[in-house]
Amino acid sequence: MKSNIKIKGLDDLQRKLKNVQTKLKKYDGEQTITLHYSQEQWDNMTEFEQNEAIEETKNKYIEDIKKDLFK
Repeated sequence: MKSNIKIKGLDDLQRKLKNVQTKLKKYDGEQTITLHYSQEQWDNMTEFEQNEAIEETKNKYIEDIKKDLFK
């Protein structure tokens, strides 16, 4: 993902980086993500489908973090 940050000098850059650093602190450590499947749906899925669902959810979570950091 490519991200551009527009700045008007080093003070502006320093302020923006400090804001990103502050936001990053809330993502530090272990995170819990929720899979939106009922137990019955989960039990009826193959192991491949379960792994795909987990990866898809993790990737969406990472994209949400990126959007939060660089908005």
